[in-house]
Amino acid sequence: MVYVVDVGQMSLAFEAGTDSHAAEIAVAAWFVQAVDRLRGGVPGMERLDPAPRAATAREIVLFHDMADEFAEVAPAFLLARVG
Repeated sequence: MVYVVDVGQMSLAFEAGTDSHAAEIAVAAWFVQAVDRLRGGVPGMERLDPAPRAATAREIVLFHDMADEFAEVAPAFLLARVG
């Protein structure tokens, strides 16, 4: 299943097997560091809610399009901007 965390005006998607696994990923130190790097200290890009939500149909399509595009070179975990 595809999940999204919203960071300011940016929505970041990732895959997880269950809601609880997505919640664990969203608060893992490595994930928080990755999100912080993407934010780049831009004002207004604070992470408002660390709780992931289920992706919308549009976000799922965008995520899978990116996953397909990077399938040969992407690491095991893909964090994609979908909004």
